[in-house]
Amino acid sequence: MAKAVEISQIAEDLLQLQQTFSLSQLDSVFLDTPRRKVFRLENVVLKFGLDVKPVEAETLRYLAQATKIPLPRLYRDHVHADGTAVIAMEYVEGRILSDVWPSLCPDVKTNLCGQLRDILEDLRRHRSHVIGGIHGNPAVDTRKLVLTGGPFPTERQFNEFLRSDMISAAPKIYRSMLEDAMDEKHDIFLAHGDIRPQNIVVDHGRRKIVAILDWECSGWYPEYWDFVKFFNALDPSLDWFDYVEKIFPETYPRQYLTDSFLGRYLRH
Repeated sequence: MAKAVEISQIAEDLLQLQQTFSLSQLDSVFLDTPRRKVFRLENVVLKFGLDVKPVEAETLRYLAQATKIPLPRLYRDHVHADGTAVIAMEYVEGRILSDVWPSLCPDVKTNLCGQLRDILEDLRRHRSHVIGGIHGNPAVDTRKLVLTGGPFPTERQFNEFLRSDMISAAPKIYRSMLEDAMDEKHDIFLAHGDIRPQNIVVDHGRRKIVAILDWECSGWYPEYWDFVKFFNALDPSLDWFDYVEKIFPETYPRQYLTDSFLGRYLRH
């Protein structure tokens, strides 16, 4: 722990951080894009870049205090003067679920899905009256691109935000039907926003979930949100989607179909 905290201090020295990243071994680099980089330095994972969201650190801090969800320990977060955000967190030993899922038997898959269901139920114990990120951060709708707005005091305003990025060629009747179809009376729960096997770490025995990763899309959203976003990341090579009813405490097929139709006419 002391060593990890010492390493995490690099978060406040951007030049040293960039130099350390450039010297990293290839197998220690998880992501390398112009605006976002993620790498491992001993037992610490460092994320930095203009597209790294400070809200992820705020969310990890909140969840560690308010839930029993398995998470990476947050060591340090910092935003530099140029807007570069840095998050230093624990490297969790284990296997990424997407890497091992094809080799698992149905009983083990069902057991892991039951654990994930418990995690989602833990999230849904936390409620809000405002839609958006933790601590008043904006709402995020991630599809091909990212749309940011709010926070929103009502679901009607949130729905208007979702429809606001429709292409100009979308027929008016479609806009009218979507307005009628999008409900405004959902409960607002805490949501992860990007539940997929790539964001789940299991132990080396492949029997237990040891961490849920990537909380940058999380926040307070209508109760259907995690269910709908689950389908944005389907890998046709996996039978992951066959377990959807074992994962989610409630399913929202009508909301999914509405959102899917909306997505056909969005720019982002």
